[in-house]
Amino acid sequence: MFRTLHSRLVLFFLPISLSGIIFVSLAIHFSFFDSFEQYLQTKRHDKVETVVELLEYEYQLEAELSYHFIRSGAEGHAFEPIIAGGIQACTLHYTTNHARLNAGELVLMDFGANWGHYKADITRVLPISGHFTDRQRTVYEAVYHVLNQSKKDLRIGTSLAEWKDSANRLMQDALISLGQISSKSKNPAAETKIWFPHSIGHHLGLDVHDPCPSTLPIQAGMILTCEPGIYLPEEKIGIRLETDLYVTDQGIVDLGEDIPLHWKDIEELMNH
Repeated sequence: MFRTLHSRLVLFFLPISLSGIIFVSLAIHFSFFDSFEQYLQTKRHDKVETVVELLEYEYQLEAELSYHFIRSGAEGHAFEPIIAGGIQACTLHYTTNHARLNAGELVLMDFGANWGHYKADITRVLPISGHFTDRQRTVYEAVYHVLNQSKKDLRIGTSLAEWKDSANRLMQDALISLGQISSKSKNPAAETKIWFPHSIGHHLGLDVHDPCPSTLPIQAGMILTCEPGIYLPEEKIGIRLETDLYVTDQGIVDLGEDIPLHWKDIEELMNH
């Protein structure tokens, strides 16, 4: 069972580990996605098949990330990676990474490479069985919509606080549509924090959370994460989607755009 399950998982997850390396000082996204498939099909196919049989636990996915980061020239992880299967994904800074990966559940992977002392920060969520359930897909779509709209709302001159407020309103609407918050709620903003208990994003650079006043207007040259999430522990569903956005005078550049994000693209690659 795990040979098939994790063969699908690794086909998606390994390209992420290579694509997610970002040298933030030059706003360069080192993408190896196209070359990796050829690499997988030739030199490493037999080796990957052997390794895949062992991937039954969160820490084994973490080990694969560590291997590919260092092999690609990065200086290891930018921070302790979060590899959270099932209900563990509802703990925001879960770094134990020792639970078994169970069929039918999701695994949340929040990680980033340390390249030239600069940090990357990417999050993707994968269905361990290769396909999302209807409910998982509905929640995923809600988070995906908030991320895409929040990317559009990030612009020069806007303050980080204003951007966060906009994202909170988007998430409030998403949670109402999912039925987590009643449309007749007297305090939907407070209820939103139950299911979305963190910020939409933070500055990124020499530190994963680069310090910057929340009232400072967004300026060209900044890099910020964008990471909406919805956490439903009673359903063992935790979905956070994250990319890194580079602000330029010409607009926003998504440094993670080569990494599959839409659930259809994830399922297609996992079942390739």
